[in-house]
Amino acid sequence: MKIVCSYCRKDMGEKEPLSWGETTHSICDECRAYYEPQWQGMTWCDFLEGIDRPAVIVDRDARLRACNAAAAKMLGREAEDARGLLGGEFMECKWARLPEGCGQTVHCAACAVRRTVMDTLATGQAHKNVPAVLNRQDASGPADVKLIISTSLSADGLVRIVVEDGK
Repeated sequence: MKIVCSYCRKDMGEKEPLSWGETTHSICDECRAYYEPQWQGMTWCDFLEGIDRPAVIVDRDARLRACNAAAAKMLGREAEDARGLLGGEFMECKWARLPEGCGQTVHCAACAVRRTVMDTLATGQAHKNVPAVLNRQDASGPADVKLIISTSLSADGLVRIVVEDGK
């Protein structure tokens, strides 16, 4: 009987009775090492640290639930300080500082980041490699940061956002 990893489909050899042409499934050591922390209750922050690019997770209210160190570093923040912020507040969007607040200004309707995240929340549709411009205000004046974002919806209704440099 042939043994195959049910996660990665890796051939794991054979077991008795060898004369059977059947296949059985197990889990290989590599997959066990990868998935076991998740089975034990891996936090979203720990999950995001496994992504090699800046990544955040937002809830239905567009508030950050978690971000990895790469995302925090990209924006000059501490990951712990990001939890609970609206997306524009986290990214330091200059429009989020207006009296209407993040997500409520006339500029927000044209924001590719917000539109993509909200579409994923509403439809469940993932988006890949969407160009976006983050309008930030720094000490020397306006600074536009070009980004490429990808989104996907988790089973519990959170959106994972992967951010790449759009230069």
